[in-house]
Amino acid sequence: METHTSMLAFESALVLALMALSSAAVWLLLWRRSRAPYMLLLLAGWLGLCLYWSLLAISAGPAPVVDRTIVAVAVRVLGIVVALVIAAGKLCMLARMFRNGKNST
Repeated sequence: METHTSMLAFESALVLALMALSSAAVWLLLWRRSRAPYMLLLLAGWLGLCLYWSLLAISAGPAPVVDRTIVAVAVRVLGIVVALVIAAGKLCMLARMFRNGKNST
């Protein structure tokens, strides 16, 4: 039995996709309050993770909706892009925190 067809293969990816979507909603609410540009990068990253886990969910389990071989390359590229977007958002957040800390002393 392959890894993506074993027990809980679909369910774990589904729960992770839902958690990524809820995290994106939190960043949207935070952005609406502060309008900090880095929050949009983090929001995009979480939405990308939601898409990433959703693609894994629909291609997992004993009866996948889409064959894993069809989405494998897209999932890998998406994972790299999402990691870079989240890293950029975190770097922007740290830069802003550093600037704000310098100005307050």
